[in-house]
Amino acid sequence: MKALDRGSQGLLFVVVGTAPLPFGSIEPFWTHLFLVLIAVSCLTAPWGRMPDSLHRSAGRIVLAILVVGVVTLLQFLPDPWWTVPDPIWRTVAPQIDRILRPRASSIASPPWETLGPSFLFALTALRALPIGADREAAKRLLHVVAWSGLFYAGFGILLLEIEPDRVLWVKKVAYVGNLTGPFVNRNTAATYFGSVAVIWLILALRAWFGSMRHRRRLWRAATLAGCLTCFAAVTLTGSRAGLLLTVAALLFTLFRLLPSYVTLRRYRKRAALVGMAACLALVEIWGGQVGLRIQAHGFADPGRLEMYRIALEMVRERPWLGHGAGSFEAAFPAYRSDVLGMFGVWDIAHSTPLEIAVEWGVPVLAVLCALWIWAALTIWRAGRIRGRDRSVVVAALAVGGLGTLHSMVDFSLQIPGYAVVFAALVGCGLGRSRLLTASRPDGDARRALTPDGFEAAATPVAGTR
Repeated sequence: MKALDRGSQGLLFVVVGTAPLPFGSIEPFWTHLFLVLIAVSCLTAPWGRMPDSLHRSAGRIVLAILVVGVVTLLQFLPDPWWTVPDPIWRTVAPQIDRILRPRASSIASPPWETLGPSFLFALTALRALPIGADREAAKRLLHVVAWSGLFYAGFGILLLEIEPDRVLWVKKVAYVGNLTGPFVNRNTAATYFGSVAVIWLILALRAWFGSMRHRRRLWRAATLAGCLTCFAAVTLTGSRAGLLLTVAALLFTLFRLLPSYVTLRRYRKRAALVGMAACLALVEIWGGQVGLRIQAHGFADPGRLEMYRIALEMVRERPWLGHGAGSFEAAFPAYRSDVLGMFGVWDIAHSTPLEIAVEWGVPVLAVLCALWIWAALTIWRAGRIRGRDRSVVVAALAVGGLGTLHSMVDFSLQIPGYAVVFAALVGCGLGRSRLLTASRPDGDARRALTPDGFEAAATPVAGTR
């Protein structure tokens, strides 16, 4: 059974470590390959030995998957009696020779290139729940994300210096002169490298303030170098939201995790101020491209604001079942206004929540938002428990906040290569949080924080029953 568990965990680690590499896994082949690996990992996970609290969390994720699946089925069934068909079928029918049976969706068949990444994201979060219940497995997940991300950051910086017009072995179509790493889009690259920088900061705090076995000079230097390299990669992307949210995530991590290692208040404040000053200095030194973009265009593009207005109009017209999964590119041209002009291809809403509402409807968005709010509150409550393992919990909070806020103004979570990393870290943090909050001591035992930042075994307290 132990070998089976290790193999199941290994499949998850392989997906998390390699999914960013093939252009963010945006090609259906890679998405489906990783989906198969995650499905096998889920089937071989040790669910029978998991606490009931994790079973309930897994049940909520499975319920959300079923809701999305049922709504998608209703969208693509022909001749729907439960809703008004999309108007596009009435418009197109007279112009072609064959009979088209109307559907609630504006396209004829389910787009597997849309459903594949969605199920990959959900199953990755589901599989990461048991990882959070295993202290050593959670450590390994953090290291997999850290080292793979550092490799991609170093390779991306080197490639930017040697051939700035290429991404991997393909010539760039856009973002020439900006670092994109293994991704096609610089904003997704900024979010990914920012998330990895958060993990390296956590490892650096453990190396500098943790147990003696982590105080080797080489390892301490490596953690700082890893964090700085990934932060430099973020600045070289030229992404405005990516850089600002990365700085916010790093400062949040510092303020939340530092009290676990430094007990004296004055030293905590000094270290936090030094960290804030360091972040601002690095932004000033390396953030030149981002600063120029902010000066030239501000914090928001007028075209994107118009896109959001149009997306809200699309939601208003079909709020219950939406326009169909994966149909945004097909449905948008009918709503495109003159404000956007003739230039630009708007095949994505540049806001994941808005695109979910457009394609699946408001009820599905409400279900997913309720699930995410519940997960965020659970992780937040666990992060406030004193004397507990908070490294994985803080990582989930920081990366979850970074990815969620960025997805509101872009589409990072729609890129499988970043989505699986995000889902694995948040799912692991949720699993750890459920375990901590469910077993919170009420006087019969106390769990101490080990010097490396992970939870020690429970020890009885003298004088308690």
